[in-house]
Amino acid sequence: MSIYIQIATIEDSGITETVKSALSNADNPDDIYIGIAATVNSEFYRDVIFPLTEYNGVRAKKFDPIKDRGLGRGRINSRFAYNDEDFVLQVDAHTNFDSGWDTKLIFIFKSAISETNNSKTLITGYLGKFMFEDGIPKVTDSYAGYSVWPNGNVNAKVNLKSVAVTKISDFPEFILEDRVRMFYPSQRVAGNFIFGNREWAKFHGWSGEEVFWEEEITPAITLLNDGFSLVFPNIPLPLTHLYREDDLDRQTMDDMFEDKNDICHLANEHISRFVHQNKQACNKYTDYSGYDIATNTLTYKVFVPEKYGF
Repeated sequence: MSIYIQIATIEDSGITETVKSALSNADNPDDIYIGIAATVNSEFYRDVIFPLTEYNGVRAKKFDPIKDRGLGRGRINSRFAYNDEDFVLQVDAHTNFDSGWDTKLIFIFKSAISETNNSKTLITGYLGKFMFEDGIPKVTDSYAGYSVWPNGNVNAKVNLKSVAVTKISDFPEFILEDRVRMFYPSQRVAGNFIFGNREWAKFHGWSGEEVFWEEEITPAITLLNDGFSLVFPNIPLPLTHLYREDDLDRQTMDDMFEDKNDICHLANEHISRFVHQNKQACNKYTDYSGYDIATNTLTYKVFVPEKYGF
């Protein structure tokens, strides 16, 4: 069955190894199609991105670093080459694929469908970690991390100097210890790993206004409100992610925003508009997750929702 991999990237040279890893480690590489939305300058596109289109099934498109900035637009733009593939996979430009990853993901997805009894299902979570040793990727944790809110109240008002607007850490501190269950309801979509079928292709969930980490919150609310089930895979995954301490301070962020604080300011403006325009869905999300996006507070200490949707 065919899989479309959507990758939105800024100037991340890791995209080269990511594409090679996806194609070389697939059981069925002829059924893998990759769309790269590159929000980069012309030189980077010429030297790093365009050469990847020599691989069968890989297409790339350049987007303007200023006009098309923001994670929401990147995620939407990365769908430009989708052509009715059976499944859609979203990953970042620094992802490692294990041998047979495609067969394994499809099996996991079908198992999740059996759990939710809902064709509109998404598997999502913060991918486990890998690192490079002598240029070779080494997996250090194949389990995904569960996306949680802090155990207690969040600041009543978002601190505009904090990049993590909604208090999301790049890799979550909370890991589910119960390995008996394969799946749990997820509180939100994790940007570095989402896997779905044609239902997700019909309705991706992003508005295009998402700037940074809020891209994991507002689309989750929109998708849940549209009848999707968000599923966390509490099992080893055949994909892992490269986590870097300097992710938030890369030069590309300075290039995209005159002041990195603009990221937070724009993100908060988007969240405010979203709450105003989607009050009913936000109320449902508060009941679902225990988090009130309007006030940025926890209404009660709940880590895992009780059901797979609204």
